[in-house]
Amino acid sequence: MTLREAQTTDKEFFLTLRNDPDAVKYSYSRRPVTQDEHDFWWDTTGDYLYVGVGLLGDVGTLRLTPVDESTCMVHIVVGKEHRGAGYATEMLREGLGEAKRHGFCHITAHVDAPNTASLRAFLKAGYDVTSPGTLLLERDL
Repeated sequence: MTLREAQTTDKEFFLTLRNDPDAVKYSYSRRPVTQDEHDFWWDTTGDYLYVGVGLLGDVGTLRLTPVDESTCMVHIVVGKEHRGAGYATEMLREGLGEAKRHGFCHITAHVDAPNTASLRAFLKAGYDVTSPGTLLLERDL
C-alpha cells in the first residue's frame, strides 16, 4: 500500500468516499456534501491530499490539514469494499511520512468514540487518545 498525491482526476473519488453513508455518519456535519460544496472545497483547500493505492487500485483518501506551522490534522476514508483489510492503518502510517515531509512534527485526528474501526486503525498506527467522546488522537513525528 502506498500513498500518492491526489490529482484533479481524483476529485470525484474524494466526493464519493466523503458521501459514503458510513463516512457521513461519523463526519462533523453528519450530512452529505453537495457537488457545489465539494467543488468549492476542492478549489480552495489548503489541505495536502492523497489517495491510498493497494494492489487492486485506489482504496481510500487521506488529507492533512495544516493547523499551525508544526501541527496538522489527518482525515481518512477507506472505500467500503476495502474496509477491514488493514488499509486504514497502512495509510495512516504512510501519512506520517508525508506529514514529516511537509515539516510537521505533530499530528492530530478526531474520531467519534462509536467509530471503533477507525479508532483501532489510529491506535495501531501509534496514536494516543487524549480526550474522551469525540476522541482527539495525537502523535509526535
